[in-house]
Amino acid sequence: PSYQQARYHYFLGRIKAVRLEYSEALENLQEANRKAPNAEFSAKGFKISVRKLICVVQLLIGDIPTRTSFNRKSSKFELQPYLALTQAVRVGSVKIYNSVIKNHAESFKKDKTFILIQRIRQNVIKTGLKMICFAYSKILLKDVCSKLHFEDVKDAEGIVAKAIKDGVIEAEISHEGQYLKSFEHFGVYESGMPANSYHQRIQFCNKIHYQAVKAMRYPEIGKKEKEEDDKDEAAAKKEAEAKKRKEG
Repeated sequence: PSYQQARYHYFLGRIKAVRLEYSEALENLQEANRKAPNAEFSAKGFKISVRKLICVVQLLIGDIPTRTSFNRKSSKFELQPYLALTQAVRVGSVKIYNSVIKNHAESFKKDKTFILIQRIRQNVIKTGLKMICFAYSKILLKDVCSKLHFEDVKDAEGIVAKAIKDGVIEAEISHEGQYLKSFEHFGVYESGMPANSYHQRIQFCNKIHYQAVKAMRYPEIGKKEKEEDDKDEAAAKKEAEAKKRKEG
């Protein structure tokens, strides 16, 4: 049944999310959301749990959930903490992120997403660094430390260095001058981002097409097998009738 498949994909997505397999986890959770009952208030608790986890996994991947995913009447109130979390990630504010964690810690622990949400802090820092590099061509590391709400300049310097190494930002650190210098930025269409986005969408469409074709094949196979069985039964009946006639 579809509801059992929905539960299977949900728990599999949760396991993969814990194992840092975020892309696979998102696919399983989206599949669970599609296989859930279509009626708005049917299986409400399950669908809300799936949507919460989808939101967290999207943030871990680096995607920002759309506003419409938080506007459903059946789950608008329950998703408020996750909307606040999404806004903190979008603006790249560690201060807002810490405030959301403090105010909604009990809700996150109740939903069993608190451990995953703690990992999102790195994404908040990355977004904050990107915004700083876009806004400033040169900025002191102590100002970066202040904007990202770090306690020590050395901690900020280490995190910035890792972000540069990972390709999150295009910049360089002057250890003598204690400042961060960002390189010239090009348009998004000159980067590899559009190609990666199209590749993900094409993969998603191909997967749906493959599943649809696969689902259409099995009834045909069953139909052929039934026709062959019917032929065998008809042949067996003819043989039995022929034997009766000979005996008679």
